[in-house]
Amino acid sequence: MNRSIYHVKLLIALGCALLFHRDGTAQTPFSQRFDRTSLCLEALIPKFKRSGYSGGAFFLTGRFRTSPENMVVIEIPYAVASYEDSYYMYLNGSLVPIAQTTSDNTIGNPYIGTEIGKPESIVFGEIGARFPLASDKSYYTEAVAIASDIDRWEAFLAHAFTVGGAINVRVRDPQGPFLRVRFGPSLWLPTRGGGGIVALSPAISAGFDGTKVTIALGLSFRELLDLSSSYNTNVSQFLASTALHLGIVHPQLQLRLPLDDNFKRSIDYVLGMGVAVELK
Repeated sequence: MNRSIYHVKLLIALGCALLFHRDGTAQTPFSQRFDRTSLCLEALIPKFKRSGYSGGAFFLTGRFRTSPENMVVIEIPYAVASYEDSYYMYLNGSLVPIAQTTSDNTIGNPYIGTEIGKPESIVFGEIGARFPLASDKSYYTEAVAIASDIDRWEAFLAHAFTVGGAINVRVRDPQGPFLRVRFGPSLWLPTRGGGGIVALSPAISAGFDGTKVTIALGLSFRELLDLSSSYNTNVSQFLASTALHLGIVHPQLQLRLPLDDNFKRSIDYVLGMGVAVELK
């Protein structure tokens, strides 16, 4: 069985024992579709219950309008992590605490995809793939990145090619209230042997989308189906987000709360920050 793609399930089962609506990012159920080409930088920082762990996941996303009904999306994920531990040594006859810090970082699996549908469409689709560039020697970083965003686990799985799609239904009142429902399956395929995993990812968000500010609340879920065994698992999270619309610049803030006992035993929350800029 391929460790790189399957140990994510162990992290969930063990409670990670190592341990917006307008964000413009790929493969997340809370992304907003800008009419124009845009760039977005996003940081997700988990607050771990266990002291010593720190780090987060970062996503640089470009969305390029190629036609009135098509947007090409490219995302580059990156993650950093550090773990501080201490031990004791006898020095000059005394027991002295010694601090030791282990740091790690890795680029993730880049995403290339497309969104199909006009910006004003109620229904629009997504399809894309992630290509295996993540290191299999960055165990701490992979664990921190997995804790940062359950909607994009596959962005940091080593030796895993993923392909997926989604259907979105978004209804917005002219006065600002909106409702968005998203459902999308993806297939995780290990590149070094072993069976694949099907991930089902439903999500719902609602809130107010005004000309100056957006406020949204959402729920997202993931169900993992192991194609080579009967092992299945699921996780979910609550999200609250806000964004300001300052012309072509859209700073954003989000708070993610785990709803599953396994993750709640490991992290208190995930704080998200970012900024999106429309280019043309």
